[in-house]
Amino acid sequence: SHNPMRRWRRLGVSVSAIWNNRPRHFNIFANINENPDVTEEKRTKLKTQLDIPERVGFVRDIKGCAARVEGLDHVQKGELLEFDQGIQGLVVNIRKNDVTAAILGEEGSVGKGGEVSPTGKSLSIPVGSGVLGRVLDVTGKPIDGLGNLKDVMMRDFEWSKVQPYPSSSIEPIFTNIKVFDVFRPLVKGGKFGIFGFLDYPNTKLALRVVESQRANEDMYFVYIGVGKSRLAEEKILAQLEEMEIMNKTTVVFAGDGAGAVLQYFAPVVGCLISDFFRDNGMDALVIFDDFAKHSQAQNYLNESSMFRPSMVQTLADIGNHFCALPPSMGAGSSTALMLGARNEEPSVEELNSFLDSSVYIDEKLAAKNMVPGVALRDIAKSTPSPFQLPMVREFFTRIFAVLRNTHSLAERAKVADSLGIDLIEEESVEDELEFVDKIQTLINKRSDLPLQIQLIALYFASKSLLIGVEENDIHSYEQSVADFIERRRPELTRPWKPDREIPGFIFDDLDLLAQEYFKEHVLSH
Repeated sequence: SHNPMRRWRRLGVSVSAIWNNRPRHFNIFANINENPDVTEEKRTKLKTQLDIPERVGFVRDIKGCAARVEGLDHVQKGELLEFDQGIQGLVVNIRKNDVTAAILGEEGSVGKGGEVSPTGKSLSIPVGSGVLGRVLDVTGKPIDGLGNLKDVMMRDFEWSKVQPYPSSSIEPIFTNIKVFDVFRPLVKGGKFGIFGFLDYPNTKLALRVVESQRANEDMYFVYIGVGKSRLAEEKILAQLEEMEIMNKTTVVFAGDGAGAVLQYFAPVVGCLISDFFRDNGMDALVIFDDFAKHSQAQNYLNESSMFRPSMVQTLADIGNHFCALPPSMGAGSSTALMLGARNEEPSVEELNSFLDSSVYIDEKLAAKNMVPGVALRDIAKSTPSPFQLPMVREFFTRIFAVLRNTHSLAERAKVADSLGIDLIEEESVEDELEFVDKIQTLINKRSDLPLQIQLIALYFASKSLLIGVEENDIHSYEQSVADFIERRRPELTRPWKPDREIPGFIFDDLDLLAQEYFKEHVLSH
């Protein structure tokens, strides 16, 4: 009799191989569900006509923020699942009999035995002008009660690590905060750290930087709040509204109740939103508040082995998103302010290995409500920033030497005084310590005066002019210098080009002007 297998044998094909590789089943619903050309309406109609049930799995086990799900044999890695509580999960690992899903919700929000449905969708984040003025969770859903998002594009979540792109130029971001503009300049495309002992002073300084850029039409902001309490989140939103800058800001929250997965994903989501502005020729400033919570979440995920090492993005990997693109690519930029505590993991040293520069908030100065609250000792011990513009560098070199000597003398005087040693005259010790306090106040004082006037005022102060200035008059000192220069040398009040070096004779003139100012404003009083 005719045997159809003989032809396959003649072709050298094993009959057993054909049998073993036969289709075990044909799931027509899977094809319908995964075909992008099939609309939701048509899919529902076909399901009704064919009476095909939804593929439903169940939660076999829960371990922290990971769920082991059985019964789903057609899902793909990176696909979103939906638990019966309405919480979403993300497929991160597929095995023969089950899949592992990262729970995108609070720990304990999903229980064993619950049903799990596939969505056929991957995790994607809304980007574009439509996210401005909105508050989102880590999955991109609005949580501000303002309705659905409009005018947005969806961008797939970034699993692969971004390669660093070197910034094409050094363009400063002037903030009217001396600690940044003079000592630790911010530049577009850079990564800057703000370290403190308390949580809120860091946030307060970062928001002060945001406020300084309110008039910059090409600058947009992304605030990423990780591990914040509901009260802290409300306080931050109120400040953004008060500064009238919320319409240029996107806020992403993964609060203290969010699971480790959400806290880990939050900065990556914020980076994807800022990348849109950068890649379309605009500037984005990202406030990452704070990195310690992200690091804790990352450590948790590493210990749980939920993600492969290649899927885990460290802070350094996240930092690769930030750069300034060349004109040929639109000249957009994305800049980061990374906030955290000095006494938490990761260590300051570890972070400084990939940050461009950092400032350190002093606990005592912060307690006095001084913003930014940076101590003279931290400025005196630091090294000059490579991002300083020529104009600023000329002043900084002269001012910095005086500040370092002053700090050193004051520290020696404190030690000698504590040991009962007459190192120098007691009156001189008091003068030096008083000068340190006054120069700290001046450095931390906010000013709307032109940068060159602020630099001249600091230069005058470095000549010990502040010793004769009363504590209450420190806040009006800069304005008095501006008025004095306007009367004596009005040409110095005209805008200077920061990228031009200052001729040496200018400082000779400033030395003479400092003496005249001292006679007029200090000796006369």
